[in-house]
Amino acid sequence: MLPFLAAPVGVFAIWRIAASRKWGAIAAAYATMLATLDTRALVASIPRVTAPTLVAWGRSDRSVPVEHGRRLARELRRARFEVFDCGHSPPEETPHAFAEVASAFLKWFDMRRFAQRDGWVALAGTRY
Repeated sequence: MLPFLAAPVGVFAIWRIAASRKWGAIAAAYATMLATLDTRALVASIPRVTAPTLVAWGRSDRSVPVEHGRRLARELRRARFEVFDCGHSPPEETPHAFAEVASAFLKWFDMRRFAQRDGWVALAGTRY
């Protein structure tokens, strides 16, 4: 018997496949869900990100704590970290506040990108 993964959408998908008795499909679906939990490759690629990045986080996110967002922003070379008074999805839960912050970030980026001769390269080492 396969261990149970507590993800609402994943559980429903596995239940539907189990109801059809396609056990090979159940194993494949479970393996796919487990693979999404392995973030080692993603974490290893963080130092290669060179673009200015806006990291938006919800203060009350129960699935991924704010400290994870702070750490991500620290590890990205040029990141601006913003915390919103919401849960997991700032763009959906606080659309006006998020739009304001995102617009300011894009304006800041646009001004500096086109003000410098080499565009992206000119931003190297800048912390927003």
